[in-house]
Amino acid sequence: MSDIDRLVPDRLIRARHVCSITGLGLTTVYDYMKRGLFPGSYLIGSRNKAWSLNAVNQWVADRKAGIQLEGGHVPAKAKDIREAVTLLGHPVRRESR
Repeated sequence: MSDIDRLVPDRLIRARHVCSITGLGLTTVYDYMKRGLFPGSYLIGSRNKAWSLNAVNQWVADRKAGIQLEGGHVPAKAKDIREAVTLLGHPVRRESR
């Protein structure tokens, strides 16, 4: 863990870092956002956008766990997939590998 990670637990990251962390291309990131499958961005300037590092990391963790909920992500308060389904009332869709 770097010094910045210890000092700032969540921070805004730019598109190139989002792509680097997720392995997705920017077009795919925006497509997933539009479909509600990826965390939204924040406007940090007249034309500049950034994402929450914590939200992006949670998205990655959900994907690694094989969790994908229609229209969104597992809530941070959910302890497991059953609780997430109960909280959101959405069917679970597992992606094949």
